Amino acid sequence: MSEVTLEIPMDSLRSLPDGAVYTARKGQAGVKVYHRGQKDNKPETIYVYSSCDSLQLQCMRYEKTISNMKQQLAAHNSQNTVSEHHPNAFIKSLKWFFLGFIAGGIITIVLIITLKKK
Repeated sequence: MSEVTLEIPMDSLRSLPDGAVYTARKGQAGVKVYHRGQKDNKPETIYVYSSCDSLQLQCMRYEKTISNMKQQLAAHNSQNTVSEHHPNAFIKSLKWFFLGFIAGGIITIVLIITLKKK
């Protein structure tokens, strides 16, 4: 594990000219510190940037793996949607057929009863 420490006295940081940076590096870890004075009604600001090469490499590997998995999943889903059948489709259509058949029978009975009363 790489770890880096950078100690800067505040007066040294404030006296740093624009564009100058304090840096430290140890193994794969690095840190940069710089200071921006007041400009355009913006307050003084201290910027700290740190990085770790091994973490960046690991993140890139994970991003590539995720990208590949997304592509494989999209390809798998496109193949499955073409040949996908719903097992309940037959039962659903059979249910609607019988529901229509029963509704037609009820309407017929009601018509017969009303015609006999006349």
